[in-house]
Amino acid sequence: MCFLSRTVFHGRTSIKIQAFRIHSNPSLPFSTTSKQQSFTVSYLIKTCGLSPESALSASKRVSFQTPNRPDSVIAFLKSHGFSKPQIGTIIGKLPHLLSSKVEKTLLPKIAFFNSKGISSSDLTELFAKDPKIFEISLEKKIIPFFNFLSNMFQSDKDALGVLILWPRFLQYNFDSCILPNTNVLRQNGVPELNIVKGFRQIPNIISAAPIVFKENVEKVKKMGFNPE
Repeated sequence: MCFLSRTVFHGRTSIKIQAFRIHSNPSLPFSTTSKQQSFTVSYLIKTCGLSPESALSASKRVSFQTPNRPDSVIAFLKSHGFSKPQIGTIIGKLPHLLSSKVEKTLLPKIAFFNSKGISSSDLTELFAKDPKIFEISLEKKIIPFFNFLSNMFQSDKDALGVLILWPRFLQYNFDSCILPNTNVLRQNGVPELNIVKGFRQIPNIISAAPIVFKENVEKVKKMGFNPE
């Protein structure tokens, strides 16, 4: 970075602005960071298929100096049937996934859904639609909610169908949202068959805030609709 010298005359006073130069020092932190970001951007473009603009934006949320960890993530996704466009979509939405440990973050979720009989195409569609599933707790959220749906539908296949249609469902709080709303319907005489239909057709409605959901149920009843 270079600053030029000049003399500025202001009235009778002259002010000399001295020139000086700052030389880039490879050892400075910002130089290392810049080089690291450049490597990350290049990797995101060449390996993940992101556009230069998307890669630059994603590099602000993840950074690495060697391809070892991200290569293992990409290889894992490819081995489970994810296409390059799907991988690009996942990494574009969740770039820091490239810094994850495959055995800890990715594998347990993939293994769980595989154990429930999900097809390869449905598996990749599910995670491409909502990559945040990779970050959701398997024990605290995914398993309890899947078991709830499976018990309701009496079918793992149907439970998977709802999740593939509405993958964001898994981000809602099951104990303080989904379960209370379902119980409100039961308490108001809605047949189990109709509750199941609701989950199949418009499951996102069940994820409304419990207070709002209960108020809406009461409004519908006052309008004269039979809960059955």
